[in-house]
Amino acid sequence: MIKDSKMSQEFPFIAHDIDDMNKRVDGAKNQLVHKLNSLRTGRASPSMVENIKVEVYGDLKKIKEISSITASDARCIVIKLWDKSLVKATEKAIRESGLGFNPIIEIDTLRVPVPDMTGDQRNLMVRKAKEYSEEAKVAIRNIRRDIIDIIKKLEKNKEVSEDDCKKASKKIQDQINVYIEDIDKLVKVKIQEIEI
Repeated sequence: MIKDSKMSQEFPFIAHDIDDMNKRVDGAKNQLVHKLNSLRTGRASPSMVENIKVEVYGDLKKIKEISSITASDARCIVIKLWDKSLVKATEKAIRESGLGFNPIIEIDTLRVPVPDMTGDQRNLMVRKAKEYSEEAKVAIRNIRRDIIDIIKKLEKNKEVSEDDCKKASKKIQDQINVYIEDIDKLVKVKIQEIEI
């Protein structure tokens, strides 16, 4: 996020647009982090199962809405359901999720052993991570385009000088480059986790 108040002071004609850009970029990065967390790695993580939907009294709920989820160790996720009548439905949802998990029922708790991933599964997760990265980069580039269009419109309407527009556009591009680097770092870390 551009926390630099100098930029808003230097370019007061787009101060509001910079705030909007920050919010939108943060949203795109948060969405990327959420998607990356949902990818399976070699380690057990609650995020691997928390968004699986379970039929609950005729409605669909995410597992995280009906239980507490922890990773008891690097190879096992423990799901403690608040309503033990949902154990069977939750077990079925996890089995049918396509993640290759086979939960073990223990009264009102499910133990979900996380098996080692095959080479094909790892390759698929790496591809998905790269795909999510590209989606985030496209979203951020679209945000950049929107603010650059606003700057060009101000220049066209003679509300600001051409020189100020060029300076603002360069500053925006520099900040977008930082955001893209952040995304690359996030994805690189996730890929390393997957390949372990």
